[in-house]
Amino acid sequence: MNAFAKFWLAAVLIVSVSALGKLSAADVTLTKTQPTGTDWNNASYWSNNAAPTADNDYFVTGGYALRSPENTSGVDVNVFAGGSLTIGNNDSTGTFAMKATGQTVSNLILHNGIISNAKAPNAIVTLAGSVTVTGTNAKIESRGNPDTRSLYLRAKISGANGTTLTYETGSAASKIWVLNPDNDFAGTVVLFANSHTYLYNDGNTTDTVGKLGADTVSLVTNSGSKLHVNADQTFSSWTTNYYSATQVREFDIPNGAYVVETKADQDALAVAGISAQIGDTITITNSTRTAQTYYLTEQAWEDAGWDQTGAWAVGSATGEVSTNIPTLGDTVHVAYTMRTRASTSAVTQNLLGTIYIDAGGSLGLKNAGSTIVNIPDLVLNGGGVGNWKEGNTTSILTGNILVETKSSVTHDPNRSVEIRSTITGTADLNVTVNNGTATRSNLILTADNSGYTGRFLVGARAQFETTADNALGRGGFSTAGNNKIILGGAQSVQAIDIAGTDANTITVKDSLAATTVNITGTTTTFDDAGGTLSFGTLNIDPGSTYTQGDFKSTVTFANGFSAETLRLKSSNVVVTGGDVVIGKDDLSTSLWVPTVGEIYTASGNYKVALDLSGATSSTIQVDHFEIVTSTSGPNAVPFAEVTLAPKAMIRANSLSIASSNATGLYWEIRNNILTLGADTTTIAVDDIYVGGGTFYNEDGGAIEGTKGQGTIQAVANGKVTLTGTDGVSAANMYVGSALIWTGGGGKGVVDLRGITEDSVINLNQLSLARKSSDAGSAIGIFSMDAGTVNVETLTLATSDNTGTTAAATFNLEGGTLNVKNVLQGTNTGKEVVNFNFTNGTLNVENWGTSDIPLALNQEGGSLTTSAEEMMIYGNYIQTAGRLLLDLGMQKVIVNGELALKVLAVDIADEFFFDENALYEVAQVQNVEDFVLEDYLNDLVVVGEGLLEEYQFSHAILGTSLYVGTLDAVSAAVPEPSSWMILLLGTAALLGMRRYRKQYVTV
Repeated sequence: MNAFAKFWLAAVLIVSVSALGKLSAADVTLTKTQPTGTDWNNASYWSNNAAPTADNDYFVTGGYALRSPENTSGVDVNVFAGGSLTIGNNDSTGTFAMKATGQTVSNLILHNGIISNAKAPNAIVTLAGSVTVTGTNAKIESRGNPDTRSLYLRAKISGANGTTLTYETGSAASKIWVLNPDNDFAGTVVLFANSHTYLYNDGNTTDTVGKLGADTVSLVTNSGSKLHVNADQTFSSWTTNYYSATQVREFDIPNGAYVVETKADQDALAVAGISAQIGDTITITNSTRTAQTYYLTEQAWEDAGWDQTGAWAVGSATGEVSTNIPTLGDTVHVAYTMRTRASTSAVTQNLLGTIYIDAGGSLGLKNAGSTIVNIPDLVLNGGGVGNWKEGNTTSILTGNILVETKSSVTHDPNRSVEIRSTITGTADLNVTVNNGTATRSNLILTADNSGYTGRFLVGARAQFETTADNALGRGGFSTAGNNKIILGGAQSVQAIDIAGTDANTITVKDSLAATTVNITGTTTTFDDAGGTLSFGTLNIDPGSTYTQGDFKSTVTFANGFSAETLRLKSSNVVVTGGDVVIGKDDLSTSLWVPTVGEIYTASGNYKVALDLSGATSSTIQVDHFEIVTSTSGPNAVPFAEVTLAPKAMIRANSLSIASSNATGLYWEIRNNILTLGADTTTIAVDDIYVGGGTFYNEDGGAIEGTKGQGTIQAVANGKVTLTGTDGVSAANMYVGSALIWTGGGGKGVVDLRGITEDSVINLNQLSLARKSSDAGSAIGIFSMDAGTVNVETLTLATSDNTGTTAAATFNLEGGTLNVKNVLQGTNTGKEVVNFNFTNGTLNVENWGTSDIPLALNQEGGSLTTSAEEMMIYGNYIQTAGRLLLDLGMQKVIVNGELALKVLAVDIADEFFFDENALYEVAQVQNVEDFVLEDYLNDLVVVGEGLLEEYQFSHAILGTSLYVGTLDAVSAAVPEPSSWMILLLGTAALLGMRRYRKQYVTV
């Protein structure tokens, strides 16, 4: 081979080797956009006409789009086979469209291009491998229209300082999850408007918490965008782009660490673009901006709004005017009028920074409809907030409100402010209405305000509403008249004050609990919305100027209430439904109707009523229950009517009705009435005073009183049960007691007529009419016609002084009176006793005493005894009715005259009857003129069986009355010193059902 040939051969070899070297590491570009059905493995779209291999670097520029393969059966992750994949260059952009559920690119370089979730609709795709950002126009997106696409970025994200990466989802419905904890991106991350990027697993993946990048990463958030974090984050800088109504303004967040301690911290960060969890810390290390204090220098008028340029001065109200507006971290003071922008659209207006509405300042809300004004940190420092949007509008305010100094929420009558903000602070908040009477709820509270301890002071003619639990906070509210309060949600507050001469209506939909409620208004209605009322102390006192003989205020409860303590004065309390509970189980409170300890004057002739008849039930459990008791005067005539619910219970240590140690409470003028329940009434009280007697002051001290007229009135067909406080023992009842010298008297009436037959009254002491002074008088009246009254001792008419009268009346018209001892208290000549025995059963052991005989006049009914001997001291005159005794086991001993119309005898179950014996049934003692004709007119034998074959009669032997068979009476031979007259009566052979004696222990 010649030299020339050798040269060319060497040259060809060199070129060939060079060509082979270039083929092994070639730069391959995408020649056009890949259509549907193609992907990165299609060779015809690459400049080398070959599918990607690891030896080559691949580039997508010219605005072209590269597609990953669609999912194929059995393939979950599609791996790009090239050595690297670069999207975009300095001259043009490119797009990597991810079409598979999962794809991996080991070396993805994003320069001036887009990585996009292009799998539609509503798809979730995953990118693994690594992404290196090298340019300033790089974007990763997951968006569609309309759908909800999401992208899991498990790939490691890197990039040097000076690069920019934008995340875009288009809306909150689409999401990007940055899930690699090793991300070290050090450039600037921009969140596109309304985009949502997450740095943690929200439950749809099993990935650990990711990072946005290195601690030197910079963050830019735009209107509506959110970076969702749930761990501490550090940024070199953070800039938020706030979209006002006219332009975009950029704000750098100042240096410092934001510790998310409260919801207010969360809201402030969220407005600017970070949704963090309580406990996280957001730290900015290298921002050049410092926080500013802004002052409103002029009014923000209708055409501008709060964000108008030039409205803010820095440092002071007279400081340098700023071209910026406040943002997060800044402090804002408003002493003029600051308006939000007029709007009815659904766009939220976000007012960043801590905004103080100072004295003289106001925040005018111009939004209406679905528009929301969000102020994360609003401090009311003596200024006001109001709806300034014309028409029947509602302005919505969200965020957090601190009431630092007494401030106001002001409205026109047809406008409302709905505060969804959380309210805290200790100062009061005025709720007022301008220019007329409210036609709708002026203030609506929809958040839990448990941290607020101030009070809502509702001005005259305003309306007020809550919809959430604890929306009232803990302080409470007051009204000034013509107010409508609508309370939804469970509310528990310290104090409620209801005032005003115009009617107030409070509607409770769920529950309202208050430690203290003071009602001084003339008309108050707790409307029936099915809610419950629970009060510690309920004071109803309309003031010191009263209407003569009538109420000054009326309070209506449409669904009942409960109160540990109730105080009434010159008011009419009416319950029309629900249950009423007054007092406590431990009897640690007392009930006075009206309020005890008041200074009653001569002009205080007012009426008090507690009408529970419309309630389903009433339960009163107190230490002392007092109706018109007073330690003051003179010449005051308050009077009260208390009516219990159909199902009622009173449990107390004492019950006092109408008593005073003053010169007032003229019983001749006013009657004070306790009306029992129409269905069932259970009374468990140790001591009952009706019409004078002992009462108790607020310290629990016992006071002897007089000068009152009191009545306990039963309701027809109502069942009554009365015992001591423990529900087992017997009570003490004192009816008509004038115990001190006052120039008046005590009159008590207990009228149980009409109660059911199964009613039971258990009394230890029953005292009717006791007078202890030489002034006034005492009157006690007790009436019954059904049921059973068990009494240990019945004392009639006691006069401890000869100057006045004690008049006792007992009307036994039916039922059963079981009494062990009946006596007259004294015998001074000033006692008047009327025991009107016209029907029913009187079961007595001892009647009168040897010192003070007491006449027993029977005009009907049945007289019987539970003892072997019934002792009667005084004349026993029977004009109607009958005397019923167990033959051979019981007898009557009369120390006085005896006149019988009907004697009824029975044989006790345990007694053996002897047909040949005479049985003594009555003795007459201590009577000189014994008139036989005044004895028995008729003998009735009660029983059946063994008595049917006998004929009975009676005989007078000396001063005794005997009963036996006709033969036994005829065969009786008197002793020589005695005389006998036999009055033979017709035998009484009765086919009646045998009477079995009922023994009652009293």
